[in-house]
Amino acid sequence: MVESMERLLKMALRFAESKYTRSAQRAKWTRLAGQLLWYKDQILRAMTWEAIDQDYDKLEREVYNQRKQAQTPRIQRIEPAPFVPTLVKKRDDRDEAGKDSTHADLDKKEA
Repeated sequence: MVESMERLLKMALRFAESKYTRSAQRAKWTRLAGQLLWYKDQILRAMTWEAIDQDYDKLEREVYNQRKQAQTPRIQRIEPAPFVPTLVKKRDDRDEAGKDSTHADLDKKEA
């Protein structure tokens, strides 16, 4: 569409600028060239806005999908806390230390 408008515009400009064209015809060709130029500009602007609108719709869909994915809860395996064995080990160590000190106290009393 734009290519055919371009060809018509070139032809109209050629006739409008030709020294062999009569002045009455030259005015008509000049007016036609102006109209063709205006129509071509309108087509290109519409195509630009259409492309921008399509890009906007695509971006909007991507953002919507990303937000939707972020809202879905992710299932994670629940594991025991890493400090639990450490606490149990400390309790065992304390109990052993308490037993050793109790035995040492009993040995002192018997002696």
